[in-house]
Amino acid sequence: MKDIKKIINSDAAYEILDSSNSAGSTWTSGGCAILAKALNTIYNYRIYVIYNRNFRSPEHFGVMTPTGSIIDADGEHSSSDEWLQFFKENEMPRAGELIVYPYASGMKMGEIKFDQEASDSLAELIKNQQIIRETVRSVLRENSIKEVAIDKADDFWNNAYMS
Repeated sequence: MKDIKKIINSDAAYEILDSSNSAGSTWTSGGCAILAKALNTIYNYRIYVIYNRNFRSPEHFGVMTPTGSIIDADGEHSSSDEWLQFFKENEMPRAGELIVYPYASGMKMGEIKFDQEASDSLAELIKNQQIIRETVRSVLRENSIKEVAIDKADDFWNNAYMS
């Protein structure tokens, strides 16, 4: 999942976000619903929200993996409790009463918007980048390239393409 963070911080991903109807300009401010929907599309992970009971609206979106960890633009959090704590400390320390809640169709969205077209484009970008990366790793392994060299290829990939 560390690839996801690198992919969403690429110019290609920000072009998707910038052309969306998102209310924000980053993956943690407005783009979180687009990212969550893209990850839901790719992996079929259930979408969760950090819900503000005071304002009766979602503040942030992520997805829950089969192991119970939560993935959002900040990375993978070991549990919903850890995700909520991280959010409270780093994003909204004075937000009031926040809970983690499964997203439900028809939920009042507040300022955050789902943009299906942007989510589909982001899902395609993530899938394509993961396929390319795995293909390169497979070719290196087939040619008996040592794991250290594969890690260096990963570093090259991250620095050359994803920055």
